[in-house]
Amino acid sequence: IIIHLGTTPLRKLSLLKEEQLIGMFEGRKVLVTDPGSPENYSHLNEIYKNNNEIEFMLFGSLEEMAQYCINSKLLICYDGGQAHYLSQFIRTAAIFGPGSVSLWKPFEFAGYTLLEKSKSGEEAIISNGKFRHIAFYFPMWCRQCFDVGCSEVVCLRDLSVTFIYNVIRKYCFNDSHNSNN
Repeated sequence: IIIHLGTTPLRKLSLLKEEQLIGMFEGRKVLVTDPGSPENYSHLNEIYKNNNEIEFMLFGSLEEMAQYCINSKLLICYDGGQAHYLSQFIRTAAIFGPGSVSLWKPFEFAGYTLLEKSKSGEEAIISNGKFRHIAFYFPMWCRQCFDVGCSEVVCLRDLSVTFIYNVIRKYCFNDSHNSNN
């Protein structure tokens, strides 16, 4: 699994949620990456430095990262250029905050259908194409903010990592425990 944390602060989950999401995949081989070495990335690297299954690596370009994606089962990342580019090589689970899921979900010339909806309203949709990409979001009336953002960022605040993890575990690995990489 590749977890790419790169995006603007406006589109990111909190540092605590990123830490929890990475930790949920313990027991699998995980590569965590970012386009630079921001403070959050360094903090997370320090937390997981003694876990041999969770590796941290910085790439100089998306092309370089694509080589790793080709040999991996899943990319988990935020909505953005990385999701659009890398989703042509690997099944992608894209996390959406500000912006339009209907416009910017990973594209593969196929429609999307509702996959799961939580009791609190979070949604996961899945593509009907070859890769079966998944997009996670919290539907809101202001969803069309197109990266203008707001101070509350409810769209990300109300999206739980437990929902994301459970959908990925169920539909991408089809197992009840972390038994495969």
